[in-house]
Amino acid sequence: MKTSTTEHFPSEKNTCSASLVRSIAAIEAEIQTLENQLQKLKHKKREADSRDFIVANRIILDDVEMSSGDTKPWFGTVWEFGKWLAGNSEKVWLEWNGRIYRVTDIANGRMPDMPGEVDHLPNSIEKPAYL
Repeated sequence: MKTSTTEHFPSEKNTCSASLVRSIAAIEAEIQTLENQLQKLKHKKREADSRDFIVANRIILDDVEMSSGDTKPWFGTVWEFGKWLAGNSEKVWLEWNGRIYRVTDIANGRMPDMPGEVDHLPNSIEKPAYL
């Protein structure tokens, strides 16, 4: 009596490699969920750091020289903007690519990593609690 070859081999669903594939997929799904949670927490932390920086330095929108606007030339680099500020602004803070920097840092060739983001600035109308 002949037996078929399929009787000697497990089905594709029950192979060792298929079991490993399922285990890997389950772990990858868990990792993706954790990665999504981590990214949300990092975003919240970045926003909290920005707001804390703004409050600690008592900055409002009116205190920040924006890098673009109707009365400004186009600046190709932050250094060009810094040079322009030297003769055209008395403000302590400037905005570059949405971040808040000290004018003195940029004027002296430094661009430290700063946590403040312009999107989190209160305007003078809102009268933040720290004013």
